[in-house]
Amino acid sequence: AGPAGARVGIGVLRAALVVVMLSSLPWRALPVTAANDDAATRVWGYRALADLAPGPVLEIPWPMDFGDDAVEGSRYTLASTLHWKPILNGFTAYRPPSYAFLQRVAQTLPDPEAVARLRELAGLRWIVVHVDRLSPTQRGAWQRPGSGLTPVYRDPATWIFEVAAPPETAPSWTEALRSQDPRARTLSGLAREPL
Repeated sequence: AGPAGARVGIGVLRAALVVVMLSSLPWRALPVTAANDDAATRVWGYRALADLAPGPVLEIPWPMDFGDDAVEGSRYTLASTLHWKPILNGFTAYRPPSYAFLQRVAQTLPDPEAVARLRELAGLRWIVVHVDRLSPTQRGAWQRPGSGLTPVYRDPATWIFEVAAPPETAPSWTEALRSQDPRARTLSGLAREPL
């Protein structure tokens, strides 16, 4: 056996030594933590959402605080694998510039004007409300959401609403956002003149 045979022999000996060392270590199972503590209570709502027509989804609550938003957004992104619809408030490592804008608009939901804007801006079709994560005041607002929303699913933890299609004469928020021309008024109609 030449130098090549010696190298093969040394490689086999090293591999055997690693196997012996690893087998002598005390192995214990690593602790497992669920990604979503309440997944069992949410699965039925997500299954119902999967059976609904295609369209973008928004999940409520959508916290403004960055830390809470990162946790909720991660949960919503993971849960989207149960329904495979695009979500407005899920993200990976990159938040597009539109994210913060849509987040601010969504803070006034279920106000009909916010519903209409989200439909116009992002094509919003479904709103999933995790009612057990809302304050009593927020829950009360979603019990009487007003025009533009139709309840399509309800269980103790999750309510799903369908967003009505916009009228043909709806303002084009998308065109206003894409335009490079300065405007005298904001998207909500406020004058841009200094006070």
